[in-house]
Amino acid sequence: MERKLARVVFILLGGLAFLLLAGGLLHLFTLRFEIGDMYDPYSSMRADPLGIKVYYESLAASKQYQVERNYRPLAEFAPTNQLTLLAWGVSPSRIPGSKARALALYTFLRRGGRLVVGYEPQSWATTRFLQEEDENEQASTNDTTEADVVETNDVVCCSLEGDGTNVYRAPITRWWGASIGYMDASNQPAVLNEAYAGPSLPREISCHTTLVFTNLDEHWSVVYTCGGHPVVIERRIGDGTLLVSALSYFLSNEAMRNERHTPLLTWLAGTLPRIVFDESLHDVIESKGLAQLVRGYRLHLFFGMLGLLVVFFIWQRSVPLTPPFTDADEAAGVATAHGRDSLAGLVNLLRRNVSRKELLEICIAEWEKTARRAPADHEARAACLREIARTTKNPRGDKMGLPERYRRMSAAMEHFKKQRHTGTSTS
Repeated sequence: MERKLARVVFILLGGLAFLLLAGGLLHLFTLRFEIGDMYDPYSSMRADPLGIKVYYESLAASKQYQVERNYRPLAEFAPTNQLTLLAWGVSPSRIPGSKARALALYTFLRRGGRLVVGYEPQSWATTRFLQEEDENEQASTNDTTEADVVETNDVVCCSLEGDGTNVYRAPITRWWGASIGYMDASNQPAVLNEAYAGPSLPREISCHTTLVFTNLDEHWSVVYTCGGHPVVIERRIGDGTLLVSALSYFLSNEAMRNERHTPLLTWLAGTLPRIVFDESLHDVIESKGLAQLVRGYRLHLFFGMLGLLVVFFIWQRSVPLTPPFTDADEAAGVATAHGRDSLAGLVNLLRRNVSRKELLEICIAEWEKTARRAPADHEARAACLREIARTTKNPRGDKMGLPERYRRMSAAMEHFKKQRHTGTSTS
């Protein structure tokens, strides 16, 4: 009884320790995912100052838009024309990026979609690195044409003439008719173009980047400039609208607290009823896992039955199906066999169901079932065995028990075998 109680207490303590450990791990993962610092900066899944989760949840709470996230590659994404696709805080080399992605975005724009792109902030250190790379590869760069550079999306640095500001430009894509450049770091704010003063946009916003736009064609409209260089631009492509911003800080969670410009945020969202925040460019891509395969091939019943079989197997291994032997059974005199083999079990069975008086007669009857195929004198042999079984005294007059009579019957059987082998008559 004490051993059983100790086992129950051990199981309960082990289960409690497991639950505490699982709860602690779940709490740690919950904290990590709530903050979202494992995602890239300017991801809509980050709740720290570097993310844009506040903007995402604000649009979702307004009930004016249907807000969602995209986890599929943009080359495979097939949006409808009634949505705004927002790709924020991405590298200039990633969007439009490959030819398949550029074609998908171009088709989306021509069908009436709205694409809002915000490039990640670029520091002066990045600009200096590009300049040094250009100086080291000046010979190969001089032989490269503009069309080749656009096709490979490589970065090319050069010095522009103007007001003394060094600008290092890199082409965005041949589809959009603009290039990306880099200017010297400055504390100047971005200033609103007078043509956009109507929508109540803020006249100045902080500029936390050295990235600017250059070589704009006639289809572009400049919204904000910094140091005389465009930093927020907009144009029409087909029936859609393309807005590209070199500024990304004003959409961050930190800016929502320290420098919030509500009219600018509303203008950025646009008027289309659906807004999709792209996360694939932040390397958060949905891949087909086991759960999707189960749903796709409708394997719910199969895995449910498999889990049920596993539960039954564990139950059968851990809990015996026979009722336990209790102290009350032992007090009532219930016979049990502890530590016996199968032969001992057979002996116990015989003791329960065969009396001592019938034991030898049953042995003779079982022998006769096989002896009928033997020579015809098996009846005489059976009569001899029965005579030995009925004899209770030996020739000396001593009383014979069952074991001795059984040994005499075995000796008689051996004598019968010898007679059969030698061909002698039993009579």
